[in-house]
Amino acid sequence: MNDFHSKNFLSLLRNAISAITFLICFQISFAQNPEQPAVPHDSVKTDDVNYLASPVLSYSPETRLGIGVAGLIHFRLQHHQPEIQNKVSNVTGRFVYTLNKQIISSVTSDLYLHNNADYFNFDFTFYRYPNTFWGIGNNTFDEDAEEYNSRYFILKGNYQRRIFKTIYAGAQWKVKQFKLLEAEENGLLDSGNYLGSEGGFSNGIGLILKFDNRDNDYSTTKGGAFVYSWLNYSDFLGSDYSFNEHRFDLKYFFEVATNHVIAAQVIYRIHDGEVPFHQLAGFGGGYMMRGYYDGRFRDHYSLAAQTEYRFPIWKRLGAAAFISTASVADEMNHFQISEFKIAGGAGLRYKIFKAQDVRLRLDLAVTQDGDFVWYAFFSEAF
Repeated sequence: MNDFHSKNFLSLLRNAISAITFLICFQISFAQNPEQPAVPHDSVKTDDVNYLASPVLSYSPETRLGIGVAGLIHFRLQHHQPEIQNKVSNVTGRFVYTLNKQIISSVTSDLYLHNNADYFNFDFTFYRYPNTFWGIGNNTFDEDAEEYNSRYFILKGNYQRRIFKTIYAGAQWKVKQFKLLEAEENGLLDSGNYLGSEGGFSNGIGLILKFDNRDNDYSTTKGGAFVYSWLNYSDFLGSDYSFNEHRFDLKYFFEVATNHVIAAQVIYRIHDGEVPFHQLAGFGGGYMMRGYYDGRFRDHYSLAAQTEYRFPIWKRLGAAAFISTASVADEMNHFQISEFKIAGGAGLRYKIFKAQDVRLRLDLAVTQDGDFVWYAFFSEAF
């Protein structure tokens, strides 16, 4: 299969134009009342811009040590009415090469406009990624692990419009082009028994519904958020696979004392239909079930929960302790309490900017099997 054959390219172009047109129409329709005179657009207030660009070192079990460059800009788009303050927007980018001979590059943006009534998100990621596959299900064994090498890109975006106080609704789009470059001879993926091992193109569109009353998106101290996300991949969109992704994400935060915060999150995912192995629901990595390899367990259903206690130490330095549990299953009613995995750990937090709550996170996690893993990220886990 060609990396980007003409059918997929035309589908990608068609949907990109459709998505951009859709967002522009929503922006024009909702940003102002047609019966009122036009008002000035939001603009960037120059004294409320923070940026960081530097060489970076990162670490996770999936990559080992990574070396590269990263940049981030945090800014607040100023409303035309000075008394109204938008949430902090951001643009981030990175290019990293790892000791596992992986290439990771990405550009991400989050924009809040019009008194937070409009939210835009864009994310482009390219990976050349040696990885590990253990099979599908909750009872795969460490000795089944096999290495494979892949190349893929992910392009996704969404637009959300506030429809009532703390409730948002919108549309989203996601494209993934995956190619398996190398697999172990006579191994699990080389057998051809796993959908997606031949590589392919997936293209999905869907909806988002969100409730959000958090005080801060980057380091929340109080409030909560619930997000339901649905994506449909189909032949009509040029996708090589036909399936649905449903994600239910609930977060809640409360302050037990000044700057002492207890945070909790539950994520339930349903991926049904002809799902390629690399897009099955799973857990692991630096954001949920820290300590487990990202994708260590994967299936059509996953349920995961974590809680974290965050507290200050001195000036900009803080710390956190966390615990999590998760499982996967092939059917909704096949989850077994005895099969849930457990992981936990602790870490340090350092506030990068004085005026904005953006933190460097260093975590040490341990699994129920006694595996220790540490992580370094420029964001909270949730």
